[in-house]
Amino acid sequence: MPNRNYLKGRRAEYKTIETLKNEGYICLRTAGSHGHYDVVAWDDYDVYFIQVKIDCLPSSKEIEKITNSPFPKVRNCHREIWVWTTRVKEPEVYVVE
Repeated sequence: MPNRNYLKGRRAEYKTIETLKNEGYICLRTAGSHGHYDVVAWDDYDVYFIQVKIDCLPSSKEIEKITNSPFPKVRNCHREIWVWTTRVKEPEVYVVE
């Protein structure tokens, strides 16, 4: 049985995917990859690489990992951190430059 923090994080990832699908994006959850991003979403014009967090911003080490991601920073390619706060319906979205 997975631990409680894992389950809470997974729920936040699925909430992120549901939100993006409702906006017309195709989504992919990168479960178990321990990579730079938890969710990748795209449509005909944009691609989003999203790190999902719960109740806190990522550590400085995680932010550095995201900032120095191997994915090229090209037009219409966005890197974001979505922070879901307990009992809040919408996430705080932070754009990573």
